[in-house]
Order: sequence, then C-alpha cells, then structure tokens
Amino acid sequence: MAELHETICLLASKKRLRDAVILGRTLCEANISLYWLTNDQKSDERINRYITFGGQVTLENMVRIKKHFSYEYVPKDRREIDLLKEAAILFRNDRYKWNPIPIGKMATEPDSYEPTPTGKPSSMEPVYEVFYYWFSLLGHPCIKAIENFLPEWGVPFKCSRRSAHQPVPEKHVVFL
Repeated sequence: MAELHETICLLASKKRLRDAVILGRTLCEANISLYWLTNDQKSDERINRYITFGGQVTLENMVRIKKHFSYEYVPKDRREIDLLKEAAILFRNDRYKWNPIPIGKMATEPDSYEPTPTGKPSSMEPVYEVFYYWFSLLGHPCIKAIENFLPEWGVPFKCSRRSAHQPVPEKHVVFL
C-alpha cells in the first residue's frame, strides 16, 4: 500500500493531478470491492462471480477485437473454454457489470467480522461517501476534471503536429 501512496504523491508532485485522482478513485473502489467480496458467509459465491467476470471480459474483448481488427481469438485451454462458457451463461443479461449490487450499497454492508469499539458493526460507507465521491467528482468529465485540458485564456492554441493530416501515433494493447 505504501508504494501506491508514493505513486499518488509522485503523480501529484509532477502536476499529473487528474492521474493521481483517477488512481485514488481506483484504489477506493478496489478497497470497497475487496471488503464486500470477503465480508460474509457468501464470500465463495461472491469471489467465484468476480473471477467468472474475468471470462466475460475476455468474451467482450473477443467480440470487439474481431469487429475492429478482424482477428479471431480461439481459446485452446480447457479451463479457459469452461470459464468462457460459464461467463456467457452467468452474464447473459448484463454483460458489463461483475456485480448487480452498486458500489454504494456494497460499502454500506455491515462488517461481519470486526465491530467498532462501541460494539456497532462498521462498514466502508465513510470511504464511499467521502473519498470515492471526491475522487469521482474530479475523475469524471466535469469542469474540474477537464480544466487542465482547456487552453489558457487569451493565449493562442497551438497544435504540436506539423499538419492536420499527419497521423497521431497510436499503440493498441489488447488483454485476452
């Protein structure tokens, strides 16, 4: 965890503020998700669904890569084939969410293992309602999130490309 904190501080010190905010939000979401996955007697079921969603991501990538790059990935490993079949069935009605429970509701689930010093169950609600909210405000395209991308007022905008027809170099990375 210390390395992640150092990374956020390094990004902020290099004026990569939006990158630092997005990494912070991702860490909040990962923290809440891990808490929820391991929080009760249904942990095995929750974790299995989470792992199976990895197969759903692969299925979605296969469709998109075939559509845009005319490449067809064919899994050969029996375990991967079984995982993809299970994912297709489990996520047939909602291909884009690993969990039907929203993150805010996951955060408010009472902790099954550690009560607060007063004996009341704790939860991740403060992490969600304060930090996740702040990071989301700055991470999504609201004016605070995009203000660093706007040209300075009164200064002519310049493009670094020599020609408007010059292509922008891109690299495509695909995880299957």
